[in-house]
Amino acid sequence: MLDPKQAWPHYSGKTFVVGHTPQTTGEILDLGFVVGIDTDCSRGNWLTALDTVTNQYWQASQQGKIRTGRRKERE
Repeated sequence: MLDPKQAWPHYSGKTFVVGHTPQTTGEILDLGFVVGIDTDCSRGNWLTALDTVTNQYWQASQQGKIRTGRRKERE
């Protein structure tokens, strides 16, 4: 379970991408050093895919709606 209050950067400095902690808002959880892409599709929210090279993401709903965006690079 990803708890934003207890998460910290990996010693390598790399960003890691995880699932298994549903974001019930349907929004990607982005802490800079960790990105949570479980956007709760099993409960009617969005299914999310993230291109870790370009930071572009795609989301699809069960109703067939599509939305896209790009994660902002953090310093």
